[in-house]
Amino acid sequence: DVLIAVSIMPYSRETIEACHFARERGMKVVMISDSDVISPRFHPDHLLRADVLSTHHFGSFSGMTALVEVLLALMMARGGEAARARIRAYEAVRLANNAYWPTKKT
Repeated sequence: DVLIAVSIMPYSRETIEACHFARERGMKVVMISDSDVISPRFHPDHLLRADVLSTHHFGSFSGMTALVEVLLALMMARGGEAARARIRAYEAVRLANNAYWPTKKT
C-alpha cells in the first residue's frame, strides 16, 4: 500500500499527521510538495518536488498538476489490465449510486 500526499506552504498539519499515521501502519509515503523540507521529523519514502512560484499573488499549480498526471499514467501503465479493471469496477459502483450530476456534453 502507498499513500500519495500533496502539500505546499503553508503545510497542512492534517496531511502530515495522515502521512505519519500511514507510515506507522507500514505504508509507503510519496509526498508531492514545493519543498524538500516540510517538517524536521517528517521523512517520506519518496518526495516529488514541484515549484508553485508565480508572478502573481497565488501559486501556479500547473507544474504540480503535470507531475500528478505523469505519476498516474506511470501507475496505470505498470498496473496493466488489473489496474484498468479496478478503475472500471469503481466507476461502475459510482454510476450505480448516482455519484455524478446528470448532464450531457454540448
